[in-house]
Amino acid sequence: MKNRLLHFGTLGGSLVLVILAGATIGWRAAEWISLPIPVVQAQESLQYLPDGPSRYAYDDRFFYDGSSQLEYECIAPSSGNYLTVFGRPGATSQPTLPGGGAAPTLTSITVTSNVAIAIVSGGHGFGDGSVGHGLGTLIAVRGATVSPALNSGASSCPASTGCYSISSIISADAFSFATVGVANGPYTESSLYISTTSARETLAIWSITKHWTVAGLFRRRAPAQQNVAMNKVCANRASYFQ
Repeated sequence: MKNRLLHFGTLGGSLVLVILAGATIGWRAAEWISLPIPVVQAQESLQYLPDGPSRYAYDDRFFYDGSSQLEYECIAPSSGNYLTVFGRPGATSQPTLPGGGAAPTLTSITVTSNVAIAIVSGGHGFGDGSVGHGLGTLIAVRGATVSPALNSGASSCPASTGCYSISSIISADAFSFATVGVANGPYTESSLYISTTSARETLAIWSITKHWTVAGLFRRRAPAQQNVAMNKVCANRASYFQ
């Protein structure tokens, strides 16, 4: 682990950030602010700041043991170059997933009173909605021909507009999202698919840390496989420490 010194200041009315080596800490109004922040080398040239601010957006997921103590932490960029397509069986081949493996297939989307429930085969990998994981994930729905209103405005999500947002995780193979103006009924046309570039727990894109708590006190933490590379599967987090 390396230390870097982040300097914030103003120049011509704009915020200026300079990264230098050093250890001076200072705070003066309307002048320079110097804060030592630990920087961890992750994957390739990507760096993240686990204990401070970052210029990257991350999906940070926490998992607790039976005593409500933090046990595992998974961190990955919120969205990136890891497209997942849930296509209908027999549809064209899907993009290769990070770490290999085939994408789950889309069984159906059923709409009732503008609430859509998507059923997939093979697990959606968005996480356990009962603890908040996966909720709010942005997805695109395309290829709907029976009711074109089911198609999302955006063809790729996340995007600033035109995406559906997952409102509930029903099971490992089902999730729901709200629609507008879509007729009731099941939709199973062969061209229908759901896609997202959001982080899924079953992709090999995560850095995983285990935390140890003894007698109610936090004692230590360590990364999976003794490295913080973002190439691990969050859903398999426990297996890295066996």
